[in-house]
Amino acid sequence: MSLNLRAVRVRLRNNRVLTGRIHITEGQSLSTFLSTKLHFLNMTGVKWVGAEGEEELPHLSVRLEQIIWVEPLETELHLSSAALPSEEARKIELQVDGGDQWHRLQVEMNVARETRMSDYLDANPGFIPLWSVRLAGGDETVDRVALNHRALAVIRELEDTDPRKRGY
Repeated sequence: MSLNLRAVRVRLRNNRVLTGRIHITEGQSLSTFLSTKLHFLNMTGVKWVGAEGEEELPHLSVRLEQIIWVEPLETELHLSSAALPSEEARKIELQVDGGDQWHRLQVEMNVARETRMSDYLDANPGFIPLWSVRLAGGDETVDRVALNHRALAVIRELEDTDPRKRGY
């Protein structure tokens, strides 16, 4: 079993951001890797984003409860084995706890129209793979993130997904 060093960016609940490398098994997806962790994410070569003059930390363990999401910075690090959102993807707004402020994220998710989003998320604890995450109220879009299930506070559908009303 071979371990690879892969670069990630981590957004914390205190709105600080850090970059570093994780040691991940060859072929393992980021969301699967993160979902195996109980309390801490170990990182090496860590730098705080926007902190000038701070030295690189050789090792840092971050408590999972403090993480909002982890973003892979290398294309070789797959977010998930799940498919990218299709044209039939559901538009969802997620409100996540950012510590002193809340973040509203707008995403598209491949979840059957007959499935309640809360049931889907309850069945997928740990870290949820999301693509093209747009931070509401701004122009910032993050290509791929593994969202910490524990940071989720509110789920809202942005369109009517009741199949009885859509003529299915």
